[in-house]
Amino acid sequence: LQKQIPIFKSAFFDKILKGELNSVREIYEQSKLLNVSLDGQLFNISLLQLETSSQDLGQDTISMLNKKRLIIIDLFKSKTGSDRVYFHNIDHNKIALLIIHNMRDLLDFKIYISEYIDILNNTLNDNHYRNVIWSIGGIYESPIDISRSYAEAIELLNYKKIQRNDDILYYTDMPQTSEFYYFPDDIQRRLSNYTKSGESEYAKELLNEIYVENLFKRQISPFMASALINDLWCTLFRLLDQDPFDDPEFINKIQELAVQQEGMNLNDRFETCIDTYYNVIGKFHSHKNSHNTRLVEQILKFINENYHDMDLSLTLLADEFNISDVYLSTFFKEQTGENFYTYLQELRIQNAKDLLKQTDMPVAEIVSTIGYSSYNTFAKAFKRIVGMTATDYRTQQ
Repeated sequence: LQKQIPIFKSAFFDKILKGELNSVREIYEQSKLLNVSLDGQLFNISLLQLETSSQDLGQDTISMLNKKRLIIIDLFKSKTGSDRVYFHNIDHNKIALLIIHNMRDLLDFKIYISEYIDILNNTLNDNHYRNVIWSIGGIYESPIDISRSYAEAIELLNYKKIQRNDDILYYTDMPQTSEFYYFPDDIQRRLSNYTKSGESEYAKELLNEIYVENLFKRQISPFMASALINDLWCTLFRLLDQDPFDDPEFINKIQELAVQQEGMNLNDRFETCIDTYYNVIGKFHSHKNSHNTRLVEQILKFINENYHDMDLSLTLLADEFNISDVYLSTFFKEQTGENFYTYLQELRIQNAKDLLKQTDMPVAEIVSTIGYSSYNTFAKAFKRIVGMTATDYRTQQ
């Protein structure tokens, strides 16, 4: 059982840091069983993070970092000899220091922590451990708030990645931040619509607005920034949910990026998310152009095959392609450069000219053949487009 004590202590510190113990009573009961003294007036979590230049977090790198942490903890213990500080390994490159004191004054305790961290940092420098970052969480009066101090220290490390260059950071020195991030429903809808329609310029402007508003104007906390990034990804995946491009490989690449970015710092996560939006917008734009090309070809084919139908209209055509007549009118003008009725009229008159040249068919019969129900309407259209009457035109041919 004695051999298991270090494992039990490690599990206890994991729970207290993560807030998994539900009451002060439960904390003290477990600490007493493990002979961990938490008697004190004030509590603080300070984190030491070891930086590594290696991008490869393989087993060799992790083993090296673990050895460094053991050596550093031994150095700290021999230097300070304090039994009011507990050291606990976090992840592969962090050491959490639980600092407890009987001081009642918060300012005095903050000064004490500052001096203590300076001593430890100088010890690291003297032993050539210089590539480190200190993150000092808030000070609290109850052990139940140890998890809060730890969360602040973690948040401060994330803040360091995008905002600061200091090696010793104090949570109390962080700028005041907005409680929530800025990504209201109307902005979300606009971003979705711009992305789906392939409107790259509008989408880029909106993404830049979201970035500047949150990180610079509101200065949201790293926790909120992370939540915002997740919300942006969720918005993107809702657009891709039905695989609108019929391109599973493209969707898989986006999903892989979403997983990979979780291990990045906040700034890189933002850049990855925004770059992914740009790629998806480009994909939607290409898909839209391809779709539009097919659609306009189908529409023109239908008109060319049915121009002689007297009932052919914008509404009939819209019903044929299951789109609204308002959308069809705009779409047709965008794709062909002229409105539907102008195109239909010119097509009918061109066919009338061909019949006038190539046949002896009476003009009245030609009128009904090309889709006009009224001779007068045909005559006015022919004179306006050709510059002469149908009879004169036939005579000249």
